[in-house]
Amino acid sequence: MNPTDLANEIAEMMADVGCAPDSATLYGSVASGTSDADSDVDILCVAEALPDEDLNHNLEGLLDRHYEQDINITWVTIDHAREMCLDPGNPITAAVANGIRFVGGPLRVLLPHAVPFDESEAARRSHERSKARVSELKARDLSIAREHDLAELLRDAANAALLHHALGRFKTSGSRLNRSCDRLATLIGEERAALVAQLYSSLQNPLKYPDPETVSSVSAVVDALIESASDPDAPGASTLD
Repeated sequence: MNPTDLANEIAEMMADVGCAPDSATLYGSVASGTSDADSDVDILCVAEALPDEDLNHNLEGLLDRHYEQDINITWVTIDHAREMCLDPGNPITAAVANGIRFVGGPLRVLLPHAVPFDESEAARRSHERSKARVSELKARDLSIAREHDLAELLRDAANAALLHHALGRFKTSGSRLNRSCDRLATLIGEERAALVAQLYSSLQNPLKYPDPETVSSVSAVVDALIESASDPDAPGASTLD
């Protein structure tokens, strides 16, 4: 499916759940025509206010059921978008320049003061984002963590590694967890990636404290993910923030 047809199809689904941002734009590799079969679909929604959590959940669920590809929706308020678009290293400037608008007004109209996208600055900022994620992960205290805390740590560390290598986001629902772990396997090996899936699925109790062996296993996997997320030769985490 070409990007324009895909965007129009997603627009219909957004209307079905009552989702009407001021602007919705397809951006990234799918919009630029450089995607492959494994590429995620990236959508930027700009609105006066962030959507109701239930509405966003319904939209993501509908898209997940309809598409095999992962659909990543980023919501940004208009005020925040106006600040972001003044930074030439922020991906929003690329979305303004090259994105495919499919709901509401064009980003160029909503964000008339957007500066041109600077690829070298974006690369520098991407590595800054990855370093910030790694620092935050290293600062977490596992000695007081409960099972659910460990699951969140695994998710965030996996997300940091995947984003740093431009391999999409870490998805945790159904077959998407398996797909995410297949991508992780290219970074940390099949055995560790399988352990991520196993541990994440089993560590969901928000009240129970894990046994020391489990904490040790999580710590070892997280260390491998952090090492991958620190690779100086990777593209870095190019995300809208």
